[in-house]
Amino acid sequence: MKSYLFFMFLLFFTQVKAQVRTSQFVNRTDLLENYCYSLHFPISYTCDTCTYANCDTCASYLSDLSKFVDLQVENVSRKDVDDLLKMLPQLTEVRTIQFRCIPGRYVQIFQEIEKLDKLEYVEFQGYVFSDADLDNIDFSFILSKLKKIKYLSIISFNLSVIPPEIGQLTQLRQLNIADNDFAEFPKEFANLHNLKILRVGVLARFDKKFTSKVQHISETILGLPNLEDLTIISPDLREIPCGLMDMPKLKRVAIRQNKYITEKPDCIDENKFDYFYVYTSSY
Repeated sequence: MKSYLFFMFLLFFTQVKAQVRTSQFVNRTDLLENYCYSLHFPISYTCDTCTYANCDTCASYLSDLSKFVDLQVENVSRKDVDDLLKMLPQLTEVRTIQFRCIPGRYVQIFQEIEKLDKLEYVEFQGYVFSDADLDNIDFSFILSKLKKIKYLSIISFNLSVIPPEIGQLTQLRQLNIADNDFAEFPKEFANLHNLKILRVGVLARFDKKFTSKVQHISETILGLPNLEDLTIISPDLREIPCGLMDMPKLKRVAIRQNKYITEKPDCIDENKFDYFYVYTSSY
């Protein structure tokens, strides 16, 4: 009987600890068990002499596209798009995609990506784009095709507005939307009931100079029921809202690179959080 009670206590303690454990930020590579199953596209550099379309070496490498779990897209030319469209339906096991460019005819490409049932992580890196390329990307359409993913990064795209289609990503657990120009969060953000980790603001680690116009932690964010980890790196943030205390799951708060906030407000009790950090400095 004692051993039974001890076992039940241990089980209860383990469950409680699991419930209070803060989620960890997930990088794309964290979801990959083996880099051998990463596909770089275009893959002409797999063979120094040609593209995969007319090379036995490359054709052998791509004989079974269902083995790949990771896709990295960079510097896709117009002539590569047809090859990519042919490949996407066969990438049935892909879990993560990283875009260091968004190819032309991306409407067709994301229509195919929407069909990838196991896709859960998508990362867009815009700091390698020209400003003209950034202006021609419709993220409203792209987000509408990513409704099933759990992890999303949109970094350095100069987004002045977060498309309302973000609210369709109801399975989203983690969002990194740094180095963009938006100041407000759309009301549709409130639909992200499963969001656990949110990163907003400035990474400032690239050649381009990025800023953040976020001045307030809006009621939309304060109403997210499962948010556990909030990072805002914005020189223009004006206040730390007392509403953070009412967020039931919030355990980690980091506010950095700020020039207006000089002290923590009295309404914030740091004992509620596992981690509460405010760093002020000139940007």
